[in-house]
Amino acid sequence: MTAESPFRRGAVAALAVVCLVGVTPAVAQTSLLPTLERIRPEYPTPMSSAQLGEYLNRVAWEHRGEGWGLFRKSGGTRCDAPQGFTVSCDILLHHPSGGVFDVLVDGTGIAAPYWRYVEQCVRLPSGACETFVRPVRPAQARLTAGDFDADSVTDLSLFRPGTGAWYIFRTGVGTGLQYSWGGSIDEPVQGDFDGDGRNDVGVFRRSANAWYILKSSTGTGVQYTWGGGQDRPVPADYDGDGTTDIAVFRPSNGGWYIWGSTSGLVQYNFGGSTDTPVPGDYDGDRQADIAVFRRTTGTWYIRRSSDLLTGQFTWGAGTDTPVPADYDGDGFTDVAVFRPSTGVWYLYHQQLGTSRQYSWGGSVDTPVPGDYDADGKIDVAVFRRSTGVWYILRSSTGLSLQYAWGGAGDVPILGRWP
Repeated sequence: MTAESPFRRGAVAALAVVCLVGVTPAVAQTSLLPTLERIRPEYPTPMSSAQLGEYLNRVAWEHRGEGWGLFRKSGGTRCDAPQGFTVSCDILLHHPSGGVFDVLVDGTGIAAPYWRYVEQCVRLPSGACETFVRPVRPAQARLTAGDFDADSVTDLSLFRPGTGAWYIFRTGVGTGLQYSWGGSIDEPVQGDFDGDGRNDVGVFRRSANAWYILKSSTGTGVQYTWGGGQDRPVPADYDGDGTTDIAVFRPSNGGWYIWGSTSGLVQYNFGGSTDTPVPGDYDGDRQADIAVFRRTTGTWYIRRSSDLLTGQFTWGAGTDTPVPADYDGDGFTDVAVFRPSTGVWYLYHQQLGTSRQYSWGGSVDTPVPGDYDADGKIDVAVFRRSTGVWYILRSSTGLSLQYAWGGAGDVPILGRWP
């Protein structure tokens, strides 16, 4: 399968920003009752407050492209939603039409799926529904790093700068994909930029200050003008809406420039010219935190999105490669480094306060951690360019796995540490 690129190496790219606005129906056309009924058996009777909030969020998340969300409520009977708000225990809201729907009978009791229109939402001067709460990616549906086909398995993904070709081996089904997207002057970037649960192919072109993204949901390309010069691309989901945000880190002033798909334009000053940006969800709130690794001292500085406080850890040394990821599957990004000189991985599990280490790889290898066995935990893995072989240590079994995929000139996408 090949997706044709709207540009080729050497072509002059337009510098205009392409603004994307989700197209949603003016009126809700479809009842969500089938989704409510499908998911309901996964929960007990009665459900706890948090379970009700999670249940409604999951339903809204599956239909987020149609504009569905939860109904914020600060008084009376209400339930705890994963967004950190309290919401109605039995209401969903369709933002485009403003329709408010009762979706459960006796929400705090039997919680039987139901469907009834109640009223229209109250609109703010901006046009937004006052009580609308956008769904966030459910814990059951966390985006898997490097997963291009939404099967919760990390795929082997490579970018070949000489030709601008992407080679993706879908480990879950054992088949390959190829895309022509970008060129020799581009840096590959990947993330779920359209919120469909799959990673998208993309490149950052410094010379044009441009991002070129191939959306997996539509198969069409879009362009954004964002960053340039010596900026380092640091895409991540900074606002917790399930969509990867376009962002850059500017070493010259320690500035983070984030184009949030929900939050809009945000800027932070955090870090310095010698720091390596290492964004991740270190506090488990489903939003990426801005963070840097200072090689001169082996110190990590993390600005938590949950409380806006800064934490720091001393972990690693100047020659180490930072490889932050959720290695124990608890929903928190772990502080971790790969030491090329010895091939040792040093992992620190923040929530448990424990550490682990693995001898896996060597000085010629590029670390490519990912969830290659779909157990919800990141596996340690390396790509050896000289042979084009991937070596993976599966967390589910402790057994190793290897694939021959790629060659000496290829750049592994998961090995792109800024």
